[in-house]
Amino acid sequence: MDFTQHFNYSEGKLYWAESNLKRKGFRADITKEAGWLNPKDLYRRITLKGNYLAHRVIYELFYGDIPNKMTVDHINGDRTDNRVENLQLLTRKQNSQRKQLKVAKGYTMKDRPFPYQAQKTHNKKRYNLGYFGTPCGATMAHNTFFIKRNK
Repeated sequence: MDFTQHFNYSEGKLYWAESNLKRKGFRADITKEAGWLNPKDLYRRITLKGNYLAHRVIYELFYGDIPNKMTVDHINGDRTDNRVENLQLLTRKQNSQRKQLKVAKGYTMKDRPFPYQAQKTHNKKRYNLGYFGTPCGATMAHNTFFIKRNK
């Protein structure tokens, strides 16, 4: 489905486009985020001629159709963080492997201009992944290391 005519994207959130307001019987507030957050799994869902997951809609808005047997994964593990830079395309096997990894903080604090040092241990070897200005940057480097090593 072509989502470009239905939604506007801003900072990880989808808003209804004004063109939707012209459709008969359609009620939406273009100033509020589209869809609802499912409290059971924390995925945002949107109803538009069917049900869609917001992170998949956002991925398709920027990159086109999602190929068969591929999933859209949240790099930092936060299902409510649907920023396009936090989304990556993985095979089902890669996504399953990421879920099995033990969730860890993934960084230590250092007294530097970029104080968050990302580290990862893989096959009993410790890797320094760099220094970052925010905990989110260090966590994302930590969480994506496994996937990058297996491509």
